[in-house]
Amino acid sequence: MMSFPDRRDDGPIDTPPKSSWLAWLGLTTVVLLALAFPLYMPWMIAVAESYGWSWVVPVLGMIGALVALTLCIVFQVTLRSTLVAIALVAAGGSAAWFLDALPGRAFGPVDGGKAALHYTVNHSKNFPDAAKIGFNLADVSSVASLDALPDGALGLLWMRNGYNTTCEFKKSDDDLVKIVQEARDHPKFSGIYFIADIPRPTTCPDAPERIAERTALIHKHHPEGRSFIAISGGYYYQEEFAQLADSADLIGVVVYPCNTKLGGCDMDKIDERVNRALDAGIPKSRLVPVFQAFGQACTVDQKNFYSVPSSEDVQKMFDRWDSLLPPEIRPFDMTYSWGMQETQSCPSLAMMDGGEYPDLQQFFKSYFQRMNR
Repeated sequence: MMSFPDRRDDGPIDTPPKSSWLAWLGLTTVVLLALAFPLYMPWMIAVAESYGWSWVVPVLGMIGALVALTLCIVFQVTLRSTLVAIALVAAGGSAAWFLDALPGRAFGPVDGGKAALHYTVNHSKNFPDAAKIGFNLADVSSVASLDALPDGALGLLWMRNGYNTTCEFKKSDDDLVKIVQEARDHPKFSGIYFIADIPRPTTCPDAPERIAERTALIHKHHPEGRSFIAISGGYYYQEEFAQLADSADLIGVVVYPCNTKLGGCDMDKIDERVNRALDAGIPKSRLVPVFQAFGQACTVDQKNFYSVPSSEDVQKMFDRWDSLLPPEIRPFDMTYSWGMQETQSCPSLAMMDGGEYPDLQQFFKSYFQRMNR
């Protein structure tokens, strides 16, 4: 009778089975693809711009973990290797989240622990008063002004106007480049450049092209910098959002719903302007709501068209903006105006402290506090 030697385990095998190598190759590919999707896949970027990177990263992590688990089962990898693979995918997702959460990324959606940014204008040297209300994004027109900002505040650089009443920029390209090079590494700079306030393509047909060129110039010297313009897009200028959609990184939606002609406020005008911007192909994460916090009863020419919203109106205004452009995806919000402009905004928010005018400052303060909880 022929005997056969016992099959015994004579020790560990030096070279892993081929299936294990294939599994790890597949898992490495999955991890790289999962991390590359937000950066290189246009459709994923579009989703991220619409709903925020904080929504995309967990989804990628779950997809990667499921694919890793499937590959491990197919290739019969051990439980320990399976758990290691899933941990690698989770670590990749955490790294992507961490990169998005780094300080200085003022232009992306507001999520996690990042404080929402609140911008106001016409405060001159009185920004500390506005900061007490909760404004943390200051209107500055020089790099030197950044040094004077209080702790916790960032500056947004006003580059002077252009392509509004005159078809040219008030600062030359050389002046712009000099300011960008001086400001880009400043610890109190938000990285946002306000390059045109209510540009008018109807008056200046080349405005979209010229503003796009200025945006490109900013990107050349400050790759992480962002250009910002404010667009009215009202009844007589309904095409402005479509005309200027690709000219700047961030677009302010300017709509003041309260006026004396109405005898109150028409909040539907907010929906109208936002929908006009969305129809022009501008994603929500590039849109900046512009709040009305002024009237015109005391302007020097007694223009008196826009009226001060009541406390109830301000609350309705906040609710409407929040439903259209939720705080967690907006780059920042803008309020016009903290300070008075003799021909445009009087009274302004700085005057609305409960004395002669309603205490709208308290409403803004409460709103900003709720947003950052």
